[in-house]
Amino acid sequence: MVNAPVSTPPATYRIETLLPDTSRVRDAAHIQLAAFDPFVEYQSVIEPLPRAPMEVRLDRLEFRINEKLRAKSKSKSGKNESGGGSSHLGYVAINEQTGETVGMSYWMRPGRSHKLPNKDLSAGKMTEEQKEAWEGWDKERYGKLYEAFQGKMSAVLSERGEEEGCWYLEILAIHPSYQGLRLGPKLLDHHLAQIDHPENIDVQNAPAYLESSPPAKRLYTSRGFEDVGDVTAEGWEDAFPAMFRPRQMIG
Repeated sequence: MVNAPVSTPPATYRIETLLPDTSRVRDAAHIQLAAFDPFVEYQSVIEPLPRAPMEVRLDRLEFRINEKLRAKSKSKSGKNESGGGSSHLGYVAINEQTGETVGMSYWMRPGRSHKLPNKDLSAGKMTEEQKEAWEGWDKERYGKLYEAFQGKMSAVLSERGEEEGCWYLEILAIHPSYQGLRLGPKLLDHHLAQIDHPENIDVQNAPAYLESSPPAKRLYTSRGFEDVGDVTAEGWEDAFPAMFRPRQMIG
């Protein structure tokens, strides 16, 4: 008698807060590199050829992510915030059967300033460790794209009267081996609509914005983000959709 094959139950996934200086941060760095590797122009800015060995690339990105997650939060004016913790809030998606980290995201809190490596480096404000972590970046090209995006969003937020209180989704990435399993929506929803989380965007009735890759626009549109126009910059061939999510009335 031939035994019927035993079916394997589908994997389940949970979302956890990404804490600094833990092994999950290196996992997140690996996922970010793997997920963005196909975007040739983006990679040419953050990891120009010839690329450093993978372990070095991971070391650099792990350091940069840790800095975001543990940095004392500052407002755009440069003053320390009295509450809210670090400048960024991160999450990871975890396969509950294997314990693997399979997705990651991090958001910049409202009113915080984005660290531009070209400005800090030219002003002599970086430590040697920080300089190593940013080694290889095309800082001028990156700065031009970031300034074009922030200029675009400043105009949109001003027009809508939303200059304060916006969250910014800086990165959302799923490991290529786990794409297509709706983990992107799961990670996104965790911060947008998990109503028992005190920093949840909809609980705060807060707006949000991001720049998207063209393939990801459908996901963000399904979660209430509006396409407010493409961002282009000198030295860049690709255009990046800027997206804004108005305050959502819940309850």
